[in-house]
Amino acid sequence: MAFECSILITTYNAMKTICSSIQSVLNQIDEDFEVIVVDNYSSDGTLEYLQKLADEGRIKLIVQKCNRGEGRQIALEQAEGEYVIARVDMDSVHYPIFKDLLELYIENERRIGRPFVLNAGVLISRKDFLLKVGGWRPLQWGENYELYKRLIDKDCLYLCRVNESSLHIKEKFGILKRIHVSYISYRDSLRMGVKFTVILKELKAKTKKLGFIIRVLILIWAWITHWFYSRYDTFKNITWEEFFQDGLYWDELNRFEEYHPDKVIDPPEDLQPFSEMKTVKVR
Repeated sequence: MAFECSILITTYNAMKTICSSIQSVLNQIDEDFEVIVVDNYSSDGTLEYLQKLADEGRIKLIVQKCNRGEGRQIALEQAEGEYVIARVDMDSVHYPIFKDLLELYIENERRIGRPFVLNAGVLISRKDFLLKVGGWRPLQWGENYELYKRLIDKDCLYLCRVNESSLHIKEKFGILKRIHVSYISYRDSLRMGVKFTVILKELKAKTKKLGFIIRVLILIWAWITHWFYSRYDTFKNITWEEFFQDGLYWDELNRFEEYHPDKVIDPPEDLQPFSEMKTVKVR
């Protein structure tokens, strides 16, 4: 069977949210869609739940040791659909608008006259085009930011201010988890080409519980260890203001309209109500 669109999901230990999240996806699609889930050997019951859905034929499950960027790329490469809806994570409950977002993409593809990547909460593109521009790098943190920057440099990223999620479930982190997350974010920022001095400026501007000295020590350790991983020059010429303050290349793309007004697609009237998202925290 030929699928029109593949929905790409990555997950790891998401049992607190997986049921409501993935059902919000499955409940809005038909036989023209396939759902591909890459699971990084979840150990909290998530994998067993996903295997049940796979046995029922509702999802295609790939279990593989990987980081987030690798998981997204694996799902992309395994997709059978002509189009892909990607960056669908299992910490959100999704509005039933995936079909509408796909139609929005196809309509604008005809208008623009060439393939592109649309950020509308999720990422939408032709599979072959997303592969052509390189897809995701094997990064545990910032894999979307790094992809956005390459797409912007290639003049093929468009933005539509639609929030496809009605609810985002955010996990509360303890002190050790916050240290680990800080280390990963600094390490992979350096791997993406962000200069040590750029991150140091960002640290000076932040007021966090860990304290400046502790964060600098974490950054130094991240700088030492990042040499053992693949490195990219995507952000080598980016200033602190561009990367951290303006948020140009972050998930939110805060000031994208200011820098790239010709790459903004206004949401159609029937999608305009889908702009609010609540966030709740769980332990």
